[in-house]
Amino acid sequence: MKETASTLSFSFDKCDHETDKLVETKKANCIGYSAFLASVIQFKLKQSELQNDWKVHHNVGEIYLMNENINRHFNSGFFKDHDFVTVENVKTKETIGIDATVYDYFRIERIKLK
Repeated sequence: MKETASTLSFSFDKCDHETDKLVETKKANCIGYSAFLASVIQFKLKQSELQNDWKVHHNVGEIYLMNENINRHFNSGFFKDHDFVTVENVKTKETIGIDATVYDYFRIERIKLK
């Protein structure tokens, strides 16, 4: 996540979602942040020869703060949903939720999944 936060700057504008273009533009919304993070995690798993033990998923969902869906408080279509990453252990089925945008703003490393 640190690599994603140091490489990208958040933007509310329409941005590319392809990781090779994100490296050039350095601007992304939550879709780009999640795509970039998923790509980095997959690369690091492959480097460590762990790619068969873990699955990386780019997900779309909603943001809850203290059990309150905050997406419904915004009129903008930009906030209708939110992108994040899950990493699943193939053997144990443990699933870890990671949100690169939330990390960039609040330094929260894991998110709770509903």
